[in-house]
Amino acid sequence: NLSYLPPCVCNLAQLQVLTINNNKLVSLPEEIGRLEKLIQLDVSCNEITHLPIQIGDMVSLRSLNVRRNLLVELPKEIAQLKLVSFDCSSNRLSKLPLCFREMVTLIDLVVDHNPLETPPAHVIFY
Repeated sequence: NLSYLPPCVCNLAQLQVLTINNNKLVSLPEEIGRLEKLIQLDVSCNEITHLPIQIGDMVSLRSLNVRRNLLVELPKEIAQLKLVSFDCSSNRLSKLPLCFREMVTLIDLVVDHNPLETPPAHVIFY
C-alpha cells in the first residue's frame, strides 16, 4: 500500500531491478534518474499520473513497465533510453511522442487498452 517512493531509495547506486507494482503510488520522485545501473523498473498497477522527465537519465534501463496506471502522456525523454521492453498498456494515453520511432532497440512495445488517437490505434495493432 505504498503511496510514495521515498527519494532515498534512489541513492541505492548499485540497484539493478526495482519492482514496486500493485501499490498506490501516484508519482515517482525526480531522483529516480540517479538509478543509473537500474536495468528493470516495474511500477505497474499503481495510480501514477505522470512520469518525471529524469526517467531519461536511467542509462542502463532496458525494461520499463508502467501498465495499469493513470498516465495521460509519456515524457519524450523515454525515447533517450535503450529500452528493449516497454509496456504502457491500460493507461489513459491518447498519443505517443513521435520521437518514440527513434527507439531502435525496442523489441516489445505494449500499448493496448489506451484511447490512442496519435498514432491511430489501428496503425499500431495491425
